[in-house]
Amino acid sequence: MLGAQAHDAARRDGPPQEQRIFPEVPCKAEFDIRASLPTIGSCQSAADLRAWLLKFARGLGFYGARYVHIGTRWWPHGGADMPIRFLTTSDREDDEEENWLAQDPNVAGARSSFAPFAWSTRIGGDLSEVQRLWLERERARGVAAGVAVPVQDSVDGPAYLSLFGYDEAAVRCLIQEHAPELAFVAAQYHALAKQLIKAGNWVPELSKREIECLRLAAHGRTIRESGDILGVSKRTVEYHLQKAMVTLGAETKIRAVVIAFGSGLARV
Repeated sequence: MLGAQAHDAARRDGPPQEQRIFPEVPCKAEFDIRASLPTIGSCQSAADLRAWLLKFARGLGFYGARYVHIGTRWWPHGGADMPIRFLTTSDREDDEEENWLAQDPNVAGARSSFAPFAWSTRIGGDLSEVQRLWLERERARGVAAGVAVPVQDSVDGPAYLSLFGYDEAAVRCLIQEHAPELAFVAAQYHALAKQLIKAGNWVPELSKREIECLRLAAHGRTIRESGDILGVSKRTVEYHLQKAMVTLGAETKIRAVVIAFGSGLARV
């Protein structure tokens, strides 16, 4: 098992001062933590997902973890620096989703990478001032390194799990030995998180009827045909399409269809 098993009663991510010195972590490790965990599919709420993620992270010797759904933004509304979904195992008040996408330097890698990658709180490279401050804050909390596990979701946009801990060498060994298993776990987690974690309140919401009208438009139905199928008048279909266009900031019906289905706000 990688790293020292964190104490079950720990309430915070960083270790107590007297535990800052850790034994050497071997490169070879048995990746059997999943065998001792309930299946991800048994989670029924966001709280269940948080508890599962904390146990998973601690079982690998990390302090904790975060789930970040970057998503895809096709609409011209606010929330540019906020993830669509965010969950952290931290109890700290400063571990919040606001401006997360601007702060975490791993976001760029998570957007484009298909494989897990290591990160550290050592400051270097081309970083913004906000990112430097974020790394300094992480380091002050006792975090030295971590692993980001991207999930490339072609429908709802990219996401990633970020496990954070103390040993950069151990992180690289974990990736070298068990990258496929980490990627598989992250994909499973993301699929369930989309069902159980509510999207941010800044994300546009479409009504059931608006989605139905957009779906029929996506299939090439005329407004009259859509009304016949739904059992409503032509004017009612036009009303719902217009309302969806305003919500999504779309100038045309076709643009509204592209935004709604391209960003995962609706399903064909």
